[in-house]
Amino acid sequence: MSFFLCITGIIIMNIEKFKSDNLSKYLIGKLSEEKPDWLSEINFKKNEGEDSYFIDIDLKFLSKGFQTFLLTTERDELSVFMDFFHTHFYGDYDEMYQEAIRFIQDITEEKLITVSASVNDEKWFYSTCIKPIEIEKEINDILLKKSHSKIIIQSCLNTFNRTIHEISEKS
Repeated sequence: MSFFLCITGIIIMNIEKFKSDNLSKYLIGKLSEEKPDWLSEINFKKNEGEDSYFIDIDLKFLSKGFQTFLLTTERDELSVFMDFFHTHFYGDYDEMYQEAIRFIQDITEEKLITVSASVNDEKWFYSTCIKPIEIEKEINDILLKKSHSKIIIQSCLNTFNRTIHEISEKS
């Protein structure tokens, strides 16, 4: 099952018991009220003709050149939160939801992060910093000049690990 998303709602922070087998339906249902400050720059949209979504996101530690990213999903699952949130994960959904909230909070609070850029699995750049403004130009040059480029963002404690593929730049 696929869903069309052009949502300006929020993920409600009150944790409720999740009883459905379909995590994406649950999360989509939660994206219905005004966003808190830490979600104000996150917008979910469905890729045309695909069972995947991209999010238009302005992370505080990234420049405008990296505001639009594609985060892949599996089937109809919104796996934009954690890598292990996937279609066939049937565990403690309360715990999964809390982890999703923590992931979003982590990436929007400018905590210590690790940023690396690579081309065809060859690492071109690696830096650990609070707010990597100084490395954005170099990463941007890599993405503009090379094909199959990607950026990997991690927290210093590995509380999240997300590979982000740039799909366009905003002026």
